[in-house]
Amino acid sequence: MLDTPSFSSLPPGTHPVVMEMGYEMNCGPEWPTILDKNFTEYKFEIPYIRPKNNPQKILNYKSVIYVDDKLESFGSREVYGLNASYATMNMSTSSYVIKFDQFTFQALFQVDGPWGNMTTYPYFKVYQEIMNMSWFGDPKLSSCAEHHYDYDNIRIRPSNMTLSAQRGILSTFFPNISMSTPGVQTELGTTELYVKFTMSTPHSCD
Repeated sequence: MLDTPSFSSLPPGTHPVVMEMGYEMNCGPEWPTILDKNFTEYKFEIPYIRPKNNPQKILNYKSVIYVDDKLESFGSREVYGLNASYATMNMSTSSYVIKFDQFTFQALFQVDGPWGNMTTYPYFKVYQEIMNMSWFGDPKLSSCAEHHYDYDNIRIRPSNMTLSAQRGILSTFFPNISMSTPGVQTELGTTELYVKFTMSTPHSCD
């Protein structure tokens, strides 16, 4: 069940989604560190989900994941129940491209301000709230997990984005998409960030 927040920039009858387009560095278990890997990962998320059987909770649904590493996509599916697929992905300082089957996703970025922190860009608080949510990937809520971020040392920079995605790369419910977003100087704006994190093991969503 959607629990749509009251954002001034959110049109009536709509619900926010989050797209994470990232490059994960030195990801792996605490030991042995020889298993650490770098990989490109995309996440399409629907936050502010209130489970019918546990309505006091607010969760984040990581509905679509793409990874450019076959082992990581397998582990995401088997361990965390995520809808993760291997895809051809290319990330640069100004673009992010995913090719999956016959579908293409492309985002272009233009830096729109200096590096700062959450004090510099107070609208980032919206994303902090979402990043702090427990998340799930299986619609049956078979398990949940959390990320824990080092907000004290986070680096944030606003970026303008132009995005296009063919129908089918996000889900069959989304048509062809073409959109532009401003930087995080505005509510729900686009941001580039560097942040360290740890991730919990999967557990019950109760």
